[in-house]
Amino acid sequence: MPRLLTIAICSLFAAGLTFGGEPQVRRIEVGVQSTLDPAFFIGSFGPTMAYLRETLPQLQFHAEVLPPGYLSRAIEAKRFDFVFADSGLFAVASSKFGMRDIGMQTSPRSADPSQGVSSTVIVRADDNRFRKIEDLQKATVAAESQDSLGGWTVIQGVLADRGYDIDDFFGQVIFTRGEIPDVATLVRNGYADAGIMKACDLERLMLEHNIDANAFRILEPQSGTGLRCLHSAPLYPDVVFASAREADPELVKKISIVLLSKPPSEEGYAWSIGTNFAKVDELFRTLRVGYYEYLRKANWQAIWENYRFAIFGLLAVALFAIFHIIRTNRLVHLRTAQLREALVKKDALEREARTSRERLYQMERAGVVSQMSAMLAHEVRQPVYALSNFAGGLRMYINKRYGNDNIVQETTEAIANEANRISDIVEKVRSYAKQQAAKDVRIEMGDLVNSALRTFNHSAASEGITITTEGDKSTALSGDPLELELVLLNLMKNSAAAMANQADKQLSVKWEQNASADTVFIRVEDNGPQMSDDAFNSLACPVQSMKAEGLGIGLSLCRTIVERHGGQLSFERRTRGLTAVLSLPAFERKAPPATVKA
Repeated sequence: MPRLLTIAICSLFAAGLTFGGEPQVRRIEVGVQSTLDPAFFIGSFGPTMAYLRETLPQLQFHAEVLPPGYLSRAIEAKRFDFVFADSGLFAVASSKFGMRDIGMQTSPRSADPSQGVSSTVIVRADDNRFRKIEDLQKATVAAESQDSLGGWTVIQGVLADRGYDIDDFFGQVIFTRGEIPDVATLVRNGYADAGIMKACDLERLMLEHNIDANAFRILEPQSGTGLRCLHSAPLYPDVVFASAREADPELVKKISIVLLSKPPSEEGYAWSIGTNFAKVDELFRTLRVGYYEYLRKANWQAIWENYRFAIFGLLAVALFAIFHIIRTNRLVHLRTAQLREALVKKDALEREARTSRERLYQMERAGVVSQMSAMLAHEVRQPVYALSNFAGGLRMYINKRYGNDNIVQETTEAIANEANRISDIVEKVRSYAKQQAAKDVRIEMGDLVNSALRTFNHSAASEGITITTEGDKSTALSGDPLELELVLLNLMKNSAAAMANQADKQLSVKWEQNASADTVFIRVEDNGPQMSDDAFNSLACPVQSMKAEGLGIGLSLCRTIVERHGGQLSFERRTRGLTAVLSLPAFERKAPPATVKA
């Protein structure tokens, strides 16, 4: 007969339903754990309920059979006055909900109620792969229920005691939940490698179903321990009859007297006093289930429970260390306060002196460069004029004697143009020396960039470089065309020098106006190597060159020119290369000024 049908019949019998007569004085609600042995329902539960009704006719006992999870929630909701449960569920209910044990079942298989439950592990007799319980690792096993103390839970404790991870030990687990086929049938027919059963269930099945005693072999069989059946694990307390915390004390006393005075049933089941639940507590702590489930979580309570003695020791050491550190630090602070203050002052004075020396050196160097530039401009002016005149005379002579020659015409014009450019630069240097104001005219970006690129392309620095430009050529700004051209040219040459060892050299010049159209931003970008922090920071120094052949005045002059125009020169470091950013005032359309092409 299937187990659920057996439980249902016994429950109806135990409930004592009445269909007539006078109502009883008081209704007593009794909860029953559904995963208890079928033998318990037939040999113990039914006779016990009948005896209670017969002895206490003024009470109406109503029993309800529930799975362990539902029964625990019903106990928490205070639905039951009394409960029949295995010692595992009772231990949890006692800890969480204050249940109190009244009696513990004694059975014909064990005279000691504290040693009435265990587990038996069976395999087929001809299967020689398994000799010990740990041989079942990654095997397929069958068990009745994972919520029952006897059977599954006890074997989990055995594996945990031997150091195995119980959550990842078996390959596959089949739970029958009291249905057919049962555990022994699954093992016998090869659907499972092994079966985990409650102790004495195998003997009962052999009697009820005529199972061949030689068909199975028990792993690690134990006998002579107080339990008359062969088993594979330690022994634990039997079924407990317990009262709710809120139950009437007089009612509990009356039912306790009746229960403990009940004579054994025909099958040999009776009730006695058993208060030793220490092994159940140890089992739950090992498995970290029940009221020890919090140990599975990484929280403060779990850490405290597992390591409280170590924590006490660490706290003592930490307090001593803190006291020692505070005392030592105070002494050190008192001894070194004056020395620290003196060192801070000394460092500040040294930094101030070093900064002053560097500033003086830069000013002296800039002054020398300015004087030499003025002198050089004065001396170069006349030869440049002569070169321009010679180029014009040569062109006239050749044209007069040999006729017009386009090549000669273009060459002499180029010489004259470059001489005039040199003359303009020299004149600009002279104007700086005389502290004359710079020009302020309208300059179109297309003309300015093209002029700078034309000069750059005539130099050796442009070799192998791909140059791109991007921006509205009609964008106009205010300033001196020659000075701004020199700034762009200097930045392009610096980018070319940075990419000297690059295989792929990319140089781009981009410009745009901001949203308010009062500033023009010019960006000169290259794909040279990434700059170090020291090299990038040195760009802010006025006269410090990063090129071995440089004088260190190029960027300084560029910055001076840009600032004279009311703009700014800044740099942005990229993953590859550097971006120089010029911000210059856009041309303001006030009066119709002259337009000068760069």
